[in-house]
Amino acid sequence: MILDGGTLSGTRRLATEVCVIGSGAGGMAAASLLAQQGRSVVLLEEGNHFTPRDYPGYPLEMMRKLYRGGSLTVALGRPMIPLPLGKCVGGTTVINSGTCLRMRPETLAGYRERYGWRVTPAEMDECYGEVERVLGVQVPDAARVGENARLLRQGAEKLGIAGGYLPRNAMSCEAHGGCCFGCPTQAKQSVDVSFLPPALRAGLTLVTGCRAVAIRKGWRSRYHVLGLTSAGQKTTGHLRVAADRVVVACGSVHTPGLLSRSGLGRVFPGLGGRLTIHPAVKLFALFPRVVRSWEGVPQSFYTHALVSEGISIESITLPPDIGISALSFVGRRYREVMDRYAFMGCCGLMLQERGFGQVHSLPLYREPLVTYGLGRGDAARIQKGMALIARIFLAAGALEVYPGIPYLPVLRNESEVERFEGLRIRDQDLEMYGFHPLGTCRMAGPRRKGLVDEEMQLRDAPGVYVADASIFPKPLGVNPQLSIMAMAAWMAKRWP
Repeated sequence: MILDGGTLSGTRRLATEVCVIGSGAGGMAAASLLAQQGRSVVLLEEGNHFTPRDYPGYPLEMMRKLYRGGSLTVALGRPMIPLPLGKCVGGTTVINSGTCLRMRPETLAGYRERYGWRVTPAEMDECYGEVERVLGVQVPDAARVGENARLLRQGAEKLGIAGGYLPRNAMSCEAHGGCCFGCPTQAKQSVDVSFLPPALRAGLTLVTGCRAVAIRKGWRSRYHVLGLTSAGQKTTGHLRVAADRVVVACGSVHTPGLLSRSGLGRVFPGLGGRLTIHPAVKLFALFPRVVRSWEGVPQSFYTHALVSEGISIESITLPPDIGISALSFVGRRYREVMDRYAFMGCCGLMLQERGFGQVHSLPLYREPLVTYGLGRGDAARIQKGMALIARIFLAAGALEVYPGIPYLPVLRNESEVERFEGLRIRDQDLEMYGFHPLGTCRMAGPRRKGLVDEEMQLRDAPGVYVADASIFPKPLGVNPQLSIMAMAAWMAKRWP
């Protein structure tokens, strides 16, 4: 059953065994698997439920519909870093590129050794396998990756750099290239497409347009989740869900605020702290022939040539109405470059950074204040990755590469790339984006002062669990959606 919060008025009361808050990667996976175990589950989602009928439209229009704040969420710092977050049923899985990578074995080993995680490699592999089967994870064939990815692969091969195509949760993909703005064919198996239907068949109740404002301890060890239902910006009613257990899955940016408003997560200091993200930059390149980079799989080619230094290189695409704001030229030069946008390729770099940020809950505001600063040496590592991307583009036949640095806007040959490498780039010189916020409610043993214990349960609130990206204590270095779902599956398996 799906209840539209915009149609509810007055006070509505529901009783259930489990209340899950947030329908992104962790929340939807947990809700679906628990419902399929035969438990009664109510799932609350602040955003609305969209279907392919809602997706045809310009990217900017879809960003207003599907992204939190119309994609205006930012982390303040030097530089200021945009953080695109989904606000809809399915959360950020609806607006990402679909990349599905497992965390590296050494990352899990570090979690177990340093933070006391109990999940074993065998258990993690089993959960990964189950999630991958639900999502239909597979590597796209070369015919669907697009010309942009093929050129990058050719350039890498000329330089002797190994690479390939990224596995993703897209079955029968028609390569429309609109993955980040809602898949119009439902080929991309975001959790609203993959995990939600079996959950509804198992009896799940989904309430959309409902913002959870607090969790209160009730009678006989039950919890009451208090929510406000709304239609657009207008509050329509109140919801009170009585549950034996609560799963919080609002993401690293919003879970701390809900716990803070509820007076939870105070047993150890650090709620909302130690935020990590994957900072990212992009480079464009002009080719002598048509590329139309926005066609095909938006994130497909990758190389791990610099992965030992925490640098991942992946092809990306931007449709023209988004790319129009992504180039740093002005005046006549800007017009000349944009007139040739169909001849451009694009590639991104993602950093497993050393910096940390903070999520600050503000009493009078719905959205938190996010701050973040790059770590020492991060800008230099980004610069190294950008130089490698420039060389790959030039090897693929690019005429010009645009790194987005104001005082060296164009690279045309190896000598200019070497000059670029010799620059001392400051953090604030970089035009960055931030992806995959993690931390803020890290899971760890008591010696490491984890707000969440080794069973994903809040230490000061038995029966309240956290199943989202906020439990990961250190950056994964890969796209985390698969790991978030796998940990939600691990939690669901362990409940008696």
